[in-house]
Amino acid sequence: MLKYFSILLFSTLVLFSCRQKADQEKATLFAMHIHKATTGVTKATQQAFVDTMTLALKTIQQDRTATIDTKALRVLLNKAQEANRKSFTELNSLTEVDNTINLKEKALAENEMFRSLYEHEFNSIIDALESKAPDKMTILDHLIAAFSAKEDTIRTTQRNAKEAGYDFEKKYDIKMPESE
Repeated sequence: MLKYFSILLFSTLVLFSCRQKADQEKATLFAMHIHKATTGVTKATQQAFVDTMTLALKTIQQDRTATIDTKALRVLLNKAQEANRKSFTELNSLTEVDNTINLKEKALAENEMFRSLYEHEFNSIIDALESKAPDKMTILDHLIAAFSAKEDTIRTTQRNAKEAGYDFEKKYDIKMPESE
């Protein structure tokens, strides 16, 4: 009887050990896919647009008669939107590994937030910059104020995604490369 118990205990430990290794490998692969979908070229493309838009807005606020290259902004916006779509597709194809951390869900929430900003706020700001209307600056001021009102939500969504990444790394003892 003791012999059978020992064999059963040993078998259970071996199976548990194999399962832990498989779970660790699954978690590592999942984290790598999330990281790939949200950093590198994706992040650089989106950041290039945000940086250029920020500079354009600072320029127009300092000099209301400044000319802004809206064609270049549109090109960068289109590239950022395409990077965002690719990221969404990659993220959406994954199966959540840990429903307590919800890393995929939080990464998708950040992705969706930017998709909406590109489609609505940033697009409207570029439209206003292109406008020849006499009240162009009033419209632009209103759009910038509306965008600024969303900044806390934007930061919270980004922080939630980043913290979920850190929590996931810590729980599964994974160290992903730092994003640029």
